[in-house]
Amino acid sequence: MCDLGREKRDGVCSETRGTRHEARVFVAPRWRSVWLERALGVSVVVVCLSGCMSSRDWDAAAVVEMPAVVDVSDTVKILAATESAEAPAVAASAEVAEVPTVDESIGVTEQLPTVIPSAVEAAAILARADEVRNPQLDYVTTVIITSIQPGRDPRVAEYEVFVKGRDLTVIKTIKPEHERGRGMLMNELDMWAFLPTVSKPLRISLRERLIGEVANGDLARTNFSGDYVPEIVATELLDGRAYDKLDLKARSMEVTYARVMLWVDAANAHPLKAEFYAPSGRLLKSCRYERYQELAGRLRPTRLVMIDPLRQGQESVLEYSYMEVKELPEKYFTKQYMRKLLE
Repeated sequence: MCDLGREKRDGVCSETRGTRHEARVFVAPRWRSVWLERALGVSVVVVCLSGCMSSRDWDAAAVVEMPAVVDVSDTVKILAATESAEAPAVAASAEVAEVPTVDESIGVTEQLPTVIPSAVEAAAILARADEVRNPQLDYVTTVIITSIQPGRDPRVAEYEVFVKGRDLTVIKTIKPEHERGRGMLMNELDMWAFLPTVSKPLRISLRERLIGEVANGDLARTNFSGDYVPEIVATELLDGRAYDKLDLKARSMEVTYARVMLWVDAANAHPLKAEFYAPSGRLLKSCRYERYQELAGRLRPTRLVMIDPLRQGQESVLEYSYMEVKELPEKYFTKQYMRKLLE
């Protein structure tokens, strides 16, 4: 087999002849070529060198398009240049397979290295999605939760949430008024509830219900990257956009859910929806990430809708009104300081 950009003639590897053809040329991971061809209705030249596995910033509908009239020999050079300029290097643990790539529309037949989605890329996708949902910063936000049950008046609660990185969270109850003075502290996977009528904090779990379909962990801990092992199980085309479907399996039974299915926009890492499962495999609830608005310098979902799969019309809506980034002292996240913080 000859190197990229060379062909075998008379038993010798020589430079590919420079023949001009009409074509639309794209650089994309081989595993994306199916939906690219379907979405764009064109033959796609898929040349994926080592780095393109982690290139997540390309638009889902037009991935690094080359000029319509191309020279085959020049195309190889252009593709290689694009690869080195725009695609970060892939980790050494990535799987690499040799598969034939054929595009008769421009007469290219080569054995090209193709990067297969692996745990490395799955982790990169999940990390980017986490930065959208829950940045690794110190910040304060307000969350209003509306719990809806058919035939009943909606229940509304408001919380002020202090976050330091991914492992420290304080939740302070603002409304209803009769619950003011209550709060929760999370330190990694440990969690305590503070009640004004009880002298000592009460140990609680991330899985316990807070209100409606919302568990303590839904508000306190959203560190998917640290709590789950991701796997890419599909790339789906939904409403004209490509989404990576991730299967997340819990690293520990102490986290909020045993398993999560998460759909992430392949172009911008915006989560679209999720499904949350119990250890038995039962679907506990689903979630939609909606109303993307700018918070703390980037677009983030400001409305989450959590839906009970068994009770039609029963859902909880989480609305984030602001996110103020500021340094928070370590002492805020200690049991000794919680009483003062909740005053």
